[in-house]
Amino acid sequence: MTCDTDTTQVEIVAESRPAEARRILAVVAEHADRGGSPSDIAVVVPDPDAYEPPLSNAAARHGLATATWTQLPLTDTLPYRLVAACCRVLDATSCSCETFLKPLVYHWTPPSLASSGASRDAATPRDHDESSSSSVGTPSGAVGDMPAGDTAVSALRAMVRDALQGDETSTRDPVEWCRWITTREVPSVVEAYCEWVTAHHHEGRPQPDAVDTALSPVLDAYEDAVLPLRYQRDGPTLSQTAQTARGVVRTQDLVEEVVTTYADRLEAGEPPSWALVGDLAETIAELRAGRREHANAHALDVIDANDTWGLSRDVVIAVGLRHGGWIESRQGRLPPALQARLVDRADIPVGIRAAWSEAQVRDHFQDTVSAACDTLVCTRPERDPTGTPVPPSPLLAALDTATVTPTEVFADD
Repeated sequence: MTCDTDTTQVEIVAESRPAEARRILAVVAEHADRGGSPSDIAVVVPDPDAYEPPLSNAAARHGLATATWTQLPLTDTLPYRLVAACCRVLDATSCSCETFLKPLVYHWTPPSLASSGASRDAATPRDHDESSSSSVGTPSGAVGDMPAGDTAVSALRAMVRDALQGDETSTRDPVEWCRWITTREVPSVVEAYCEWVTAHHHEGRPQPDAVDTALSPVLDAYEDAVLPLRYQRDGPTLSQTAQTARGVVRTQDLVEEVVTTYADRLEAGEPPSWALVGDLAETIAELRAGRREHANAHALDVIDANDTWGLSRDVVIAVGLRHGGWIESRQGRLPPALQARLVDRADIPVGIRAAWSEAQVRDHFQDTVSAACDTLVCTRPERDPTGTPVPPSPLLAALDTATVTPTEVFADD
């Protein structure tokens, strides 16, 4: 979307940061009353950590959710944990029933279900069943999990407990677990899982193409079979669906990176193993991308001021434009002169979070202004967090803004 240079520019003043957040959401509500959507708006903040709580609280009062553009912690997502659990099973020469079942707990799905639309047979969530909980647990909270108590996994746990007469510490070769389990009546997803383990476990020294063949179809099936079920169970903001979808795409990309790096390692003389595949996956997954990632397109976007280059929205709300607000928030934790000396020293292998210069801050603000296609709203608190009165940011001097109330922002539309 290309933005016109002729945009409406207004300013809203509030007593404090929480009051500023409430006025921002009042602008969003006014836009919605006129037929607009939260996705038309970007809220640009100098300090996401400081502004996320008051914005989230204010949004909740309007029945909305905020989505702060943050880096996805890939190792905390179900798709990644599924891949990691698969690597552990395929690498094991002897493992507990807990380890063997872990991929099913993380919703392992038969590769045959990819693009088939037949999601009902996947190891996907049903109602929570407290009686089925055991040491084989479903991740919670940070991984954006679905409800625990999958019918297939719960039944299998009970069957294993009964057959082992309570001895859940027993260990077996994964292929032996497959033989032992499939002699009993088990759900079809478990039969498919055992077939998959048997097919790929014998490649204890897998070549790169074998890694791709084993893992990529599982993720494709997860995307096609499990993601729609998460969508059906998600709330109106679809935040869990968005996080899971991001996790699937990132983990699919991760497998491609792992296969390439794994091939390089083998060429350098390292012995092939699923353990090496798992280690590489963990190492690469823990590397955070420099660019922040959009968390949820159905909620109100809260964006760091240094991420606005190339952005375009109908309405952009630039927040915290009090004196020192943007520039002050960009200062590093060390004095600038000391930072410069440390960065120049090649013998100090540490990463220094450099302060943004005032020129860089002005560039970020200009990117923010340019991102507004129709309306630019600049907000500022009259007092800083300590209650001390503060004047407007000098960044506002470059604009021709009129001070308005939230209901007056779109008065000329």
